[in-house]
Amino acid sequence: MLRYALIRFPICAFILLTGLLSAVAEEPVNLAPNPGFELTEQGFPKEWGFFEANAKTMFCLDGEHAVEGRYSLRADGKAEEAWVPLFTKSSIRVSPGEEFTLGAYVRPEVSSGTILLAIREIGADGQSIRFDGVPIPQKVEWVFCGKTVRLSDRTASIQ
Repeated sequence: MLRYALIRFPICAFILLTGLLSAVAEEPVNLAPNPGFELTEQGFPKEWGFFEANAKTMFCLDGEHAVEGRYSLRADGKAEEAWVPLFTKSSIRVSPGEEFTLGAYVRPEVSSGTILLAIREIGADGQSIRFDGVPIPQKVEWVFCGKTVRLSDRTASIQ
């Protein structure tokens, strides 16, 4: 079965998370909640959150720049912020050892700093096992950036 997730992410982007479970091609299934950011609550995508409430001020829905659908999610970072992760509020159940393509269509306009599209692997005990990521270029028109990720044999969910 082919599993597929479409998630939008900072810097006017959307993300694809594809799991390859067998050689039989099936219709892709989106793994992420509210993957296109079309469902909103108080002007922000439902099912998405931050560790710190003030981080929300750096993100907004962008109706002018979208690869598909109505929106992308725009991030306007601040130089003093070193780490501002945006993540799904709930974890996504997966099978240990599953292989995914983690990627995003991005349109960054960044003068300095590093942008990373990351996946967090979580064990059955709810603890982080590891993080993996895809570096995003600083300036480019819409482009897909991605890589294949094989989950740990202990991974029960991702975020």
